[in-house]
Amino acid sequence: MQACDMVLWSLAELRHAAPACFDALAEAGTAALSNPAKRRHFTSQNLSTCLWAYGRLNMVHSEPCRRFLSALAARAAEPGALDGNPHALGNVAWGLAVAQLLDAPLLQRVWGLASLKARSTNESFLSQIFQAELSLRLERTGHSTSLAASADVGKTFSILLEAGILRLASQQLWRGRLSCTARPPTRLQRAVGDAVRALGVAVVEEYCSKGAEYSIDLAVPSAHVAIEVDGPSHFAENTRQPLGQTALKRRLLVALGWRPVPVPFFDFPRRGHARVLYMREALAHFAGLATPLPPRPPDWDAAREADKLALLRELGGRFALVAGAAVEAADL
Repeated sequence: MQACDMVLWSLAELRHAAPACFDALAEAGTAALSNPAKRRHFTSQNLSTCLWAYGRLNMVHSEPCRRFLSALAARAAEPGALDGNPHALGNVAWGLAVAQLLDAPLLQRVWGLASLKARSTNESFLSQIFQAELSLRLERTGHSTSLAASADVGKTFSILLEAGILRLASQQLWRGRLSCTARPPTRLQRAVGDAVRALGVAVVEEYCSKGAEYSIDLAVPSAHVAIEVDGPSHFAENTRQPLGQTALKRRLLVALGWRPVPVPFFDFPRRGHARVLYMREALAHFAGLATPLPPRPPDWDAAREADKLALLRELGGRFALVAGAAVEAADL
């Protein structure tokens, strides 16, 4: 198991998605977990590493991975499988939340095993537990009461939640801050905001959701549109697929009533007018938000032929067909 752990940990740390490798390891792991003699070798640390790695790279959708993750969840629920290490406990809860395989009894068990110190001061643990609890509360039917249903841990958890400690820890990891207060936008975020405003849409930067669950890069609160400007750290290095943390945030924003509009750094065009057209199609595609076709800049016609091919190329990827139609309709 140690060799497999090292492979999974290394790939996850490097943000290198290798679906075939993860499927093969999942099949081997499922077979091992079905063997009583080998099953006991899946310790708390093994469970932590596996669930964190699969969750981090969002390798949670293929059939082999689903079977393996379900088997890991069953193993984690067994008495004695988990110890009190807050790092391992947080990884287990968070990884299963990304895979949508977490249930209330296991989350209660994780919370109960954690030391009082970890419950109140370990920021990484609190952040992961917060996300796990939020996922359980919003996404899993029949689990709306979450940890509060457990009398022995409910009071402590409720106090932490009401005090905002869990939310603050979560935001600290995601945003590098201790609250939902405004932070200086990145250059990419400013460019996206400028493109949206050019469409006549008013946006709020670093908008804090009603329950302080998330800080949204650019929000249109009246329409519940959440524009998420995703830089390189949100994606696997080799495939540019969203990592588990990003996928989980998008899911939970939907569950909170928002309509996420992802803007990947590698899709966003470099040219000013192309950016406006890109955001027009993104808002329509993801949020159903229609905006008027923006006027062409004064010098657009002078370079029409050269810019048309460049624009289509830059608008490629996620909106190739839609954006291509929009460009043709604009009679460039």
